[in-house]
Amino acid sequence: MDHVAIVALFSEPSGAPEEEQMVPRLATRPLLPPGADALDLKAEEAMCMWALGHRVPILIDADEDPYWSDRAGALSFNKMTAILFLSPPHAHLAGVVRAAAARFDRGTIIVMTFMASSMSISDVSNAMFKRYGVKSIFDTPRLVFLDKRIELKGANPSRQRHYKGTLTEDAIVEFIKSPDARLSPDTPPIKERSRLKDEL
Repeated sequence: MDHVAIVALFSEPSGAPEEEQMVPRLATRPLLPPGADALDLKAEEAMCMWALGHRVPILIDADEDPYWSDRAGALSFNKMTAILFLSPPHAHLAGVVRAAAARFDRGTIIVMTFMASSMSISDVSNAMFKRYGVKSIFDTPRLVFLDKRIELKGANPSRQRHYKGTLTEDAIVEFIKSPDARLSPDTPPIKERSRLKDEL
């Protein structure tokens, strides 16, 4: 056996590309890249990360599947979670944020969307809205990143990085790549991956 194959049995929400809304689908990768030594630990680690990254969707609709939020919180290999609060007029922005996350190694960034459907959502049972200051649809769209690379120190620790700019793919990518003041100088940046894909 010289390849690992993953059959994807889940479909992502409508903000994902059409090919990722179809199930089942197949993704494959060689166990080791061409010319790699059989004991190349870095190549083996990269393959394992690729396999883990393909076990979860990039875009998660929290209203459609609330259990994914618990699963995503338990993942150890992802570096950021993008939390996107939307109202129906801004629903298309889920695809924009997902496209930005897809420009990095799969599994590095997971996008979770929450839809505010009523004018006032103060009585909504989902505590995520209140936690991030979304009190009505006028507070949407709002994008917050939870950066797992930030160590929780001090009396009021927080991993939150609030995105303030225009929600465009390129602007979000630049925000993700920019370092955070709370990161140590030794913290590796999140690098945009090559546009070349080895997926089927």
